[in-house]
Amino acid sequence: MSAEIPPQGAAPAYDEAEKGALDVQIRPVEVTFKDEKKDLVVTQVVPVTPTPKKESTPPAKAPGKPAKRKVSKWILWQLWYNTYRKLFTISFSINMIMFGFAVSGHWPYAKKYGGAMAVANFNFSILMRNEIFGRLLYLFVNTLFAKWTPMIWRLGCTSVLQHLGGIHSGCAISGLVWLTLRVVDVYRDYMNYHVSILVFGILCNVTLVVTAIAGFPWVRNTHHNVFERWHRFMGWTGLFMSWLFVILSDLYNTETHQWNFTGPHLIRQQDFWYVMGMTLFIVLPWICTRRVPIDIELPSNKVAVLRFQRGMQQGLLGRVSRSAVMEYHAFGIISEGPHAKYHYMVCGVQGDFTRSLVNDPPKTIWTRELKLAGVSNTSALYKRGIRICTGTGIGAALATCIQSPYWYLIWIGSDQEKTFGPTISGLIRRNIEPERYLLWDSKVRGGRPDTRKILKEVYHSWKADVVFITSNMIGNSEMMQACKEEKIPCFGTLWDFPPNTRFILQPVFAFMNQQRGDDLDDDFVPDDLVAMSDDEGVPQAGDAEDIGSLLSVDENEVEGKAQPSMSTPASAKKRKRRAKEKERKAKKRKLAETLEPVEGPSVATQPLVALSDYISSVQTKTFSKMSAIELTDVQIPEGSIADTSQWSGSRNLNQLVDFITNMLPTLKTRFAQRPKSTGSPTLIFVAGAALRVADVTRILKDKRLRGEKGGDVAKLFARHIKLDEHVAYLRQTKIAAAVGTPGRLGKLLCDTEALSTSALTHIILDVSYRDTKKRNLLDIPETRDEVFKTVLGTPKVLQGLKEGKIQLVLL
Repeated sequence: MSAEIPPQGAAPAYDEAEKGALDVQIRPVEVTFKDEKKDLVVTQVVPVTPTPKKESTPPAKAPGKPAKRKVSKWILWQLWYNTYRKLFTISFSINMIMFGFAVSGHWPYAKKYGGAMAVANFNFSILMRNEIFGRLLYLFVNTLFAKWTPMIWRLGCTSVLQHLGGIHSGCAISGLVWLTLRVVDVYRDYMNYHVSILVFGILCNVTLVVTAIAGFPWVRNTHHNVFERWHRFMGWTGLFMSWLFVILSDLYNTETHQWNFTGPHLIRQQDFWYVMGMTLFIVLPWICTRRVPIDIELPSNKVAVLRFQRGMQQGLLGRVSRSAVMEYHAFGIISEGPHAKYHYMVCGVQGDFTRSLVNDPPKTIWTRELKLAGVSNTSALYKRGIRICTGTGIGAALATCIQSPYWYLIWIGSDQEKTFGPTISGLIRRNIEPERYLLWDSKVRGGRPDTRKILKEVYHSWKADVVFITSNMIGNSEMMQACKEEKIPCFGTLWDFPPNTRFILQPVFAFMNQQRGDDLDDDFVPDDLVAMSDDEGVPQAGDAEDIGSLLSVDENEVEGKAQPSMSTPASAKKRKRRAKEKERKAKKRKLAETLEPVEGPSVATQPLVALSDYISSVQTKTFSKMSAIELTDVQIPEGSIADTSQWSGSRNLNQLVDFITNMLPTLKTRFAQRPKSTGSPTLIFVAGAALRVADVTRILKDKRLRGEKGGDVAKLFARHIKLDEHVAYLRQTKIAAAVGTPGRLGKLLCDTEALSTSALTHIILDVSYRDTKKRNLLDIPETRDEVFKTVLGTPKVLQGLKEGKIQLVLL
């Protein structure tokens, strides 16, 4: 199946709101020039007009590779001997000290209950990789220590949570040592043990050793399928063998050489409860496994975007597989919040699994509904932070910046809009302000950036507490080294091999490509979407110096004014600042005038299913504090939304009469009838501004709609007209339609009884009209909230919508 064929998924199709077609922002480009005569830095805003792309012209390449910066051995040692290895050292060393006391005869308990010591270590090892325990641990830390505790404590918490695998590995290896001691002791006293205990002791030891070897970094990162199958299934086999070995050992009396099969005797053995706990920790995450519907978008031949139902909190990873128990792959989750309708995963198309998503897109996929917490989940501990990523690393980084206004996004990649598609770009533009992100397109800018310069400048200007990095091995190493040298707290992707050993693995990678092996969960395989590839080149001469393009306009202005001459009088400084500010505003205004506004397609033209999804997503933003169950109480059913996708004409006021006549014949008929009571319209028309209300009122008074008997058209907005005047007017006037702003309509519906819904059959939302900032009625948070809380959220209106008595129409 080619990438051009749309995938068949169970989830509804993408609507325009999700794809970002509504919010297109154009940001001014700042260029810093140096005045050689005065040796001062003068910041100017230069209008840059878009130039048409020429397909025949390849992107400019830099003349050479960037020179490697020498890093001190102390920093390299700090990065190598990280918290993972420290926790491994601590857990393994403690066990070896206890092991020494046991074998030397100074600790008889450990010598006698070597099996219990082994299984206790296995319990700790498995617990560290248990998703439920991990989520509870992250929740505990984020709840108790967020923002108020000392920075060193918060950084320590993040580091320990990220490197819990060190305890996992240390306890697993220690458990094998204790188990080996137990089996050796059994064989040394083999005359007093039954032969079945001897056999299962060896089998248990062998299976767990194979499980541990399959989890070694070299095996895990170069033969992922081998690791997946052997580590999991041999681990389960080892669990079964542990049960047999422990139970048989507990049931057999070495003194009488007889079996004791009584239950009370068995449950009094501590080994039994240790193995019971180990079994529980292994089985518990699997009860959350479900087969769920998905929708797959293929924006390019390099990326697949998976869409799932329901929203998620930030900082989570999801495991997905085509099989219930085989080959699970972890990807970062992108979501607008827990109450959003969807969450997404970005998959780089490389191995067999991700290629199968393109060649044979499934309608359903297996996943664990309880997601795995990642290091980004600890972003709640910090007041402000930076999330930098490359390529497909956006999947792990974006949700943090979407859900928190205090996090700055830096995304480095090649032609992100084309490669990753409108869904990801739309999520960024809709949820992150322009001053909170930097998208570095290496093709447009002619090379990769100086990440050290970017991180240093943005860290200080943003006043960040910490930097989270998601990149390939080389990019991660470069940025981690840069942050350490600049004394910037940072956390990066975990790698099992240092960068200088990568050349050793190239033959292995080639072998894997020939065998079409699967990608790794942590993207260890070189990825041109994640890596800063050679064709991106080095920074151009202006790239490293022009840090102004990395910051917002206001930040550059502040920096430009921060170092005035000490000899300049205060009044002269003020005049100079005012002149610069005036000049800056004039240039921005001139730039805005040169750019022609581009009108996007109206959301009202979408099919009914997509229209319902759009309304639900907007409602979720309005009622962001509601739970999923509470949202269902205010959700507008799909059957109460009018399907006007067949309308081929324009959706402006010139065509409004024809639109109502052809698409809403019932409304046309009722509009021409004489109203029975005062203040009871058959139509409520919601517009975003007073002038728009006046224009709509004039159109609806057309005799083609009202005829000779039709009622009046009420014009309801707050400008120059008091609420009491509207109340008095409605109580004495029979109206066919009420046209107004959300604020005034909401007050009349909620605070008075002057505007009745007894005859109401249609509510039209004027979403096709855009203001000067290209926002429609539901794009502006204030009007959006008023629409859904005070107009559509009025109990009688909401009841009418749910019962199908009132139809919601998007013009």
